[in-house]
Amino acid sequence: MRYIPRDNHCRATCLTRKESADGKQYETRDGGRHISAWVVALIVAMLLIVLIAMLLAGLIIGIILLGIQLWMLTVALNQYLQGQTTGSWQLVIISGLVLIGGIIV
Repeated sequence: MRYIPRDNHCRATCLTRKESADGKQYETRDGGRHISAWVVALIVAMLLIVLIAMLLAGLIIGIILLGIQLWMLTVALNQYLQGQTTGSWQLVIISGLVLIGGIIV
């Protein structure tokens, strides 16, 4: 290890600065490369885009499931009012399961 003055910048070979007990800085080679700030900003922007896409996909799926549930309840109510009670309860149960699944998720 060799002494590095405080005003020296990190070299392209990726030297890591460490401070000893007496306050002097030393460099060690860590073998990696530093990531620039624009690369970090690009990665964060990509992660935000993916997060927004996942949230929108979940919202769209929720809206579709809500539409299916309301349609099934409408059909079940129609059948019940017409006096066909055999199939209406099955639709009500399926609609309830869709509701419970949406609440759980």
